[in-house]
Amino acid sequence: MQNENALALLEGIRDGNVALKDIGQLGRADIDAIARIGAAALAGNRFDVARTVFAGLIALDPKEAQHLLHLGAVEQAAGRVPEAITALTEFIDADLNKGAGDVVRALIMRAELVGGTDKKAAAADVTAARILASTSTEARTVLEREFGMKVGGAA
Repeated sequence: MQNENALALLEGIRDGNVALKDIGQLGRADIDAIARIGAAALAGNRFDVARTVFAGLIALDPKEAQHLLHLGAVEQAAGRVPEAITALTEFIDADLNKGAGDVVRALIMRAELVGGTDKKAAAADVTAARILASTSTEARTVLEREFGMKVGGAA
């Protein structure tokens, strides 16, 4: 699948202009390749492209929580704070399979976003991240390596 075709398909999915019969040919490898396009767009500060990719992937693959987390990261990087908070909250609250490290990542990202206006909510997110990190090696690693925060006790 070529990048231009994938982006056009995702725009159509996002906008509700693509019928399900038209996307049936996409497999897991295609979805993963599209997600890599979104990640590359984010890394290249092409936020509109990254937003389109991850919003389309959410519509296409709603049971994959990673797409919400990635959309939150895109919105945060683009300076779209309310949209980032919404995407991260949807990720955190989603009853989907997600790794403890990703939950900690989302909690700390959201705490950073709300910290200027709602210190209690930010503190609650940091506390939740620390609690999760105290019970999960994956979460502890994310908290310590990505955010420089230490957790007491064994994970």
